[in-house]
Amino acid sequence: MVHEDTSAESSPGRELIERFHAWLPSAQAEQERFYTKGLVVLDANVLLTLYDVTSESRDAVLGALEKVSDRIWLPHQAGLEFIRNRRSRVESRRNQFATVKQNIDRKFTEASQGLLRIRGQVQQFIEKHSGDEQARRNLEDVITRNNILDLDVVQEWKQALLDEVKRLQDAYDLDPNQLDDGDPLLDRIAALIGNSIGDPLPHESLSALVDTAVGFRFPNHIPPGFSDSEGGNDKETDLRRAGDYLIWEEVVRKARTLPEPRLVLLVTDDVKDDWWAKDRRGTAIHALPELSDELWHRASARLRMETTQRFLDGASTYLGVSLPNEAVAELVRVSTEQIESDAETESSSVEEADQGTIKPWLDKAFAVCGFEHAETKNALHADHQFAEWLLTVTADLGLRSRAPEEPISNTHATSIAQGARDSRPPVPNWHLVRMPVGGGIRYVWTAPWLMMLIDALPSYDDTRLRKLAGRHAAYINGSDEIS
Repeated sequence: MVHEDTSAESSPGRELIERFHAWLPSAQAEQERFYTKGLVVLDANVLLTLYDVTSESRDAVLGALEKVSDRIWLPHQAGLEFIRNRRSRVESRRNQFATVKQNIDRKFTEASQGLLRIRGQVQQFIEKHSGDEQARRNLEDVITRNNILDLDVVQEWKQALLDEVKRLQDAYDLDPNQLDDGDPLLDRIAALIGNSIGDPLPHESLSALVDTAVGFRFPNHIPPGFSDSEGGNDKETDLRRAGDYLIWEEVVRKARTLPEPRLVLLVTDDVKDDWWAKDRRGTAIHALPELSDELWHRASARLRMETTQRFLDGASTYLGVSLPNEAVAELVRVSTEQIESDAETESSSVEEADQGTIKPWLDKAFAVCGFEHAETKNALHADHQFAEWLLTVTADLGLRSRAPEEPISNTHATSIAQGARDSRPPVPNWHLVRMPVGGGIRYVWTAPWLMMLIDALPSYDDTRLRKLAGRHAAYINGSDEIS
């Protein structure tokens, strides 16, 4: 949203319009001036997006930024967040590919296990209705785990999937190991930014700014940053939660130093509601009026906000930047992925609020089970079934004391089977699985959601969860084999 030029003194009868201009329709015709004359402020997520795309798309973004390199400026706080998070971006992309490949292996294994279960059911049917032992054995010779997976067509399907994943992975030419030995992308970004980086906010005023953010602005939903003070984010301290506000404070202070006309083009891929005004479909359309108004009254500067994708559109129109269609399409996909991720975070904040009263017990349950990985903790806080079950298990097994005010759940996910051929699960669709119980291995009926969780957890934590499930199966069946 932009402001019209205003004279030093308001025109007669227009004080209301001029004072609250930020809430009136913007003058879109002035868009070109922001691209050709404005200060181009980069948020950390714009630079981090370069680690999410292929080299061709990366070159397109950097080429557009080079057109305004003499007017680029990076707030100190944005630079700090960029440096802190670039490794996690590369690792996240690598982990996505690793997860897909693991899922391919797991799904083919599950398919073979499904065929073996069907074989077992038919063998039981044979025993019940004909008692033909030879026919039962013939099925074991024809259908085995190895020959299912060794079928040429099955291997061909599996390899086709793995080859396609590898092709996509090869297009992303950054690896976490590169970041230690020398990051070529970081060198290019540093050359682009040069010395155009904001000074850190004075240490003596930083505490007061953080207090203002968390004590006054956020409770009153004064943008930006109030979304980071709510549930569903991983920012542990007030300083981290105030990060967006600190960036904004730097922008305001920098805008005061600009020559007239003071134009600020802020490029950010943060599409949360504490930055953007949105239409009925939830699409970000322009900066929140409160932001435009604050920048105007504190710095006499006008504000325009763009996402990376929209900045590239403007650069093509006003700066003559040539953009390959493939690069634009990829940036749209990455932008959509980030928007969906933010939306999931916002929706999960409601669930997080519902779980807020049990969070201390969840953290205790996680700790006493000996889990090691953050992924397991994330699953615990994201999955209501897992959370309720783990609270029940750790209290039942005496691993922690149940608090008087703690909610009690009857959620169960395991039950000891009476025998290897037990065909009557306690709950329909439960699976018969061998699990460690009392120092040995026993058949345990297991809920499908728990098996999927076990399969998805990182190494070691999946073993710990299997042992825990086995112990609880023994407990709820009245067995003393829970050691």
